[in-house]
Amino acid sequence: MERLSSLSAFVAVSMEKQIQESYLPPVAVVGTVALDILHFWNEVRTTQRVRIEIGGVCKHVACLLGNLNVATYFITTRFTGELGTSLGDLLQLNQVTWLPLVTEAPFALFEAHLDAQANVFDETFIADESLDALTPSALQAHAALAGSKIIVSCTNLSTDALDCLADMADTRKARFWLLSSSALDTPKIAQLERPLDLLAMNLDELHLLCGDSFDTLAEISAAALRTKPMANKVLVTLGSRGALLCQRGADHALFQPVKPIANRSPIGGGDVLFAGLLAAKMRGQEWDEAFAFGSACARAYLLRDRNSPTLYANLVLSASDRLPPLERIVLDNVT
Repeated sequence: MERLSSLSAFVAVSMEKQIQESYLPPVAVVGTVALDILHFWNEVRTTQRVRIEIGGVCKHVACLLGNLNVATYFITTRFTGELGTSLGDLLQLNQVTWLPLVTEAPFALFEAHLDAQANVFDETFIADESLDALTPSALQAHAALAGSKIIVSCTNLSTDALDCLADMADTRKARFWLLSSSALDTPKIAQLERPLDLLAMNLDELHLLCGDSFDTLAEISAAALRTKPMANKVLVTLGSRGALLCQRGADHALFQPVKPIANRSPIGGGDVLFAGLLAAKMRGQEWDEAFAFGSACARAYLLRDRNSPTLYANLVLSASDRLPPLERIVLDNVT
């Protein structure tokens, strides 16, 4: 389907309405949680303000899925103390079931410096204890992974843990979706041995992974399908240009263009697109419709009221903010 005449039926549906739908087989999100310390700099590169919050890519995805009415298990190490209590309250508020391992570990620490346009120009991530505890043996023993239809994780886990999750998904006839959490972890993707169902990354990370120079949508699509390990589908976010969804063996890729959003950082939009795509697939949507829905969720997230007490609930696009129709990008050399 090249053009989605029913796109408005997706973009105008709020998360609040979706919560009323029946729950589907669960998604297991495996990762860690970080204490984010975000330094916002002004035009003359002096710190303007600092924000501290509970973060982490996997936590973000899990909370989004919960608000999109996907039965979601969040598997981490066990965090105790005040931060652990705060995390438990946050996950419960966002309808996520937290099933930590027995092993206790401190929160990871993520410190980032953002420029006047809210783009990260320097970052530090410290998570040795909480990530080291997510070993293949600990994951294989976790009962929640046995009944999950889709397993989701991020590239900050070890390659052994990621290959283990991919193997568990394959053994249980489930799916494994991997989201790149940082450009720092990009080289790790090439070290994985097990195939993936879906790999998601941004354009800069694709450049780092492939080492190639490419500009056109067809070139980007072809490069995405050359990634190792083999992924059945590759989602590439292109910032203000939109996003690409490529499928191995298909003669075309799907491109979702977007309308510019002034004075808004794209940070977090890729995570929301990923979660929205997954939620729509869990509801049985075709890939083109699911891609359009995920893109609509991402745009609504970037347009949200930042003073709202919740980041995730009730994201609604008005009719004037509907996305342009999907486009098909013809590929000359099908992988």
